[in-house]
Amino acid sequence: MTPRIDFDGHFQPSPRMNVVPGAWYLGFQCAACSKSIAILDDPTGSGVVETGGAADFEVQCPYCGEMRGYSASAMRPWQATTGSPSGLD
Repeated sequence: MTPRIDFDGHFQPSPRMNVVPGAWYLGFQCAACSKSIAILDDPTGSGVVETGGAADFEVQCPYCGEMRGYSASAMRPWQATTGSPSGLD
């Protein structure tokens, strides 16, 4: 069974500015510039986790500076490939 994390409430997390190559994170894909925004370490360390719930997140992209709202269902796991804030660039 895939682990699941449900969030409830309104959150304004700060993006992780330093990610470790090879580590897994939870976050969002910026709706403005499409870069990945890490906000939490993936507690499974594997990328095998589902997220959901009634929460909404207001997050500022560390790349383009755009402040956007995201639902908990838009959160996704991803593995950092570099040490940049998005880990994907």
